[in-house]
Amino acid sequence: MSDENKTPPASPVSDQKGPQPANRGQTPPSPDKVAQKPAQKPRAQSFGDPSGSEIRLHPASVAVKIELPSRGLLYPGGTPSEVFIKEMRMREMMMLQTPALWNENRVFSQIFENCVSGLPDGFTVLDLFSADKNAVLVALRILSFGSVYKVRVRCPRRTCAHEYDHHLDLEKDLDVKYLEEGELEYPLVIPADWLKCKREIKMRLMTFRDEIEIDKKADAALDKGSIVNTRLKDQLIATTLEIQELDPTMKTAFIESMTGMDTSVLDQVSSEMYFGMEDEFQATACPKCGEIFKSTMPINENFFRATLPKTRSLAAT
Repeated sequence: MSDENKTPPASPVSDQKGPQPANRGQTPPSPDKVAQKPAQKPRAQSFGDPSGSEIRLHPASVAVKIELPSRGLLYPGGTPSEVFIKEMRMREMMMLQTPALWNENRVFSQIFENCVSGLPDGFTVLDLFSADKNAVLVALRILSFGSVYKVRVRCPRRTCAHEYDHHLDLEKDLDVKYLEEGELEYPLVIPADWLKCKREIKMRLMTFRDEIEIDKKADAALDKGSIVNTRLKDQLIATTLEIQELDPTMKTAFIESMTGMDTSVLDQVSSEMYFGMEDEFQATACPKCGEIFKSTMPINENFFRATLPKTRSLAAT
């Protein structure tokens, strides 16, 4: 077959639709001059939508700003004064079901690591004062499960002692005290004339990290068969910064041998609620004897559970 009857080679654009260029015999443009189609992004996974558009299975988590009761006034540099929290999801619920995290006193710190943000560099959730940590814990519970928390209360009247359920509203029934500028001198200073030892003592407030370490030491003592609660001693050792005219290496021995009077003073000063969320609430009157009393909010396995409506029907409609 002659060359004239051969089918000419296809042009790089000959397979495109529409009219063909008249200068078919000319040299085609170089590839770098041909307009390239932009690379297409991979299509989002489709869940039952034939068009392939993304369907969100659950509402997006929205970060909510929480003002800390301390307002950051006692932290170095005055921060953090606020944090951001996101609601708990399945992975945090699985943490609550993990015995190893409970055994190591790490379950709340792990949940905080996942759900709390907005902390300055070098500052972790463990550095939060206990009062700030507790306020964030309650805010996280409200955001994740609502403000209604069903608690079990017991009538304090000795002749009654009736137990019943009380629906506590965490937003309405618990007061929050915020620290004001200049309201508290820090570190805390206990004058020498308050104490039998006649030494001025400087103290700091408890932190989340202190709580975890004190729990670990108390659990270790119980594992060794101790029947004595060591929490108070460990708390005072952790929060005592300086004892007048005493070698720092003697602090533990000093605290372990303190008088009952001095122990009580240090305990009250370090445990005073200078700011934070009240944990006492007014319980509904005892349905058996009518006693009106206040109760303390428990943080137990029900704290991170939704409280279902009092009257409900799960029957199919």
